[in-house]
Amino acid sequence: MDGIIVVDKPAGVTSREVDNLAKKVLDEPGVGHLGTLDPFATGVLVLGVGRGTKCFPFMEDLSKTYRATLALGAQTDTGEHTGAIIQTAPVPQLSLEQIKEVLESFLGETEQLPPSYSAKHVDGKRAYEIARSGGQVKLAPQKIRIDRIKLIDFNSEEKTMVFEADVSKGTYIRTLGEDVAKKLNTVGHLTALRRLRVGPFRADFGCAPEDLKTAKVLSMNEALSFLPAVELTPAQVKAVSYGSPLFLSDQTAERIRCIGTDGQLLAVYGRDRSGSYRCLRGFVSKK
Repeated sequence: MDGIIVVDKPAGVTSREVDNLAKKVLDEPGVGHLGTLDPFATGVLVLGVGRGTKCFPFMEDLSKTYRATLALGAQTDTGEHTGAIIQTAPVPQLSLEQIKEVLESFLGETEQLPPSYSAKHVDGKRAYEIARSGGQVKLAPQKIRIDRIKLIDFNSEEKTMVFEADVSKGTYIRTLGEDVAKKLNTVGHLTALRRLRVGPFRADFGCAPEDLKTAKVLSMNEALSFLPAVELTPAQVKAVSYGSPLFLSDQTAERIRCIGTDGQLLAVYGRDRSGSYRCLRGFVSKK
């Protein structure tokens, strides 16, 4: 079985646990996921099954949409409600206009410091492993981009707010929540987080982990449908089978799907500086 399955991950399970369940249910040892979701978070988890994981390098830069619930007045060591409270602060009187103005101040490109409790690798270990053992985690800021951020709800009595954000690869919503609280002159942590979308993959169409056996498996061609498709001539099909360059004067996209005469996905090619296209990944099984 080769392809992509979109799972709607529930809270309380790890992304790796979903992988392991899929391996068992589908009787497929080759299962991996794109973009780890924290155990407390829910929503889109993209699983690669068999050779479907070969699609991941072309999905890593897909934007994501999150809906987060931010509780104001207390900060935790993990940035979410399962962590220990490390700081409290009064919450000022806030108007909807103030909150919207603060949210909009995060639009565009900026730098963000990843949280200590993250899956980032530091000296061969996960950052959260070092943090949990009491060690000091040193992470460098990374560039992120926020394309949209919107207030969904604000409860002044409970001091909680719900916001949605369309973000680039590498954006930590837990950190964004803490930064929003700071700009509101208080502290905060997330009590809920849902990933609504990864590129074209939406939570609405994801299956529950218990339904993996009957889940729809997207072919690799379907999974990469966000890339422009080029139907090749027989001569070009032969060239692609050897990984040879293609000269496509009518194409300008940075990456393309190469489709055979039978409609099969043969490869993904990337445009180089000369304007020709070179093979980035072949998808034809060599038996």
